[in-house]
Amino acid sequence: MGKVAPPYPLNKMKQKLYIILWMTLFNAYDLISTYIMSPDLSLEGNWMVRTFNGGWLLLITDCLVWQALYSIPIFYALNHTSYSTIKNQKRIILSCCKSVFAGYLVMKLFVGTDNLLSTYCATYLRKHALLDAQVKQHFLWTVDLQSPHWSSVKGKLVYTYGFLHPKTKHLFMTILIGLTVLVKTIRFYYSFKTNDTNPNPINT
Repeated sequence: MGKVAPPYPLNKMKQKLYIILWMTLFNAYDLISTYIMSPDLSLEGNWMVRTFNGGWLLLITDCLVWQALYSIPIFYALNHTSYSTIKNQKRIILSCCKSVFAGYLVMKLFVGTDNLLSTYCATYLRKHALLDAQVKQHFLWTVDLQSPHWSSVKGKLVYTYGFLHPKTKHLFMTILIGLTVLVKTIRFYYSFKTNDTNPNPINT
């Protein structure tokens, strides 16, 4: 009688370590980009840091806590490998749980990249625009759109991205994460069905 290959090529512990490693790396990318953008955290958008006027210790702790919370549904899904005994409704739940990993990485990638792009835009503005005022995290600039610095392609891109409202960026991020989770959930759900209908024998 043939043996069916496990749905994951690595054992559970190695997979969990793999997930922790990637989540930590993307978390580090977020933190490093934050340091580049605002070493004193004066521009940090984290709610905990703003509310309690915290420093780097609070920010790092908050990131690690959220990483641990996001890991719970992912590890929950990894603990279910006997697909043939799982009901259809539960497969949907497990598919959603597995897709949280991709959603988390996309979120961290978006936030970190936004930090770096915002830093570049701010540097460009300081060189080629006049700062009129600063109110907390908000800056008021005077930009001469007729100058060669701002009429160039790079200048237009900096102007477009640099003046995007934070709520607009958050909306883009939410849509991107939502699409990622949706696509991954569908993919994982159908991979569950494939593992049931087309088992891969490794020994006969």
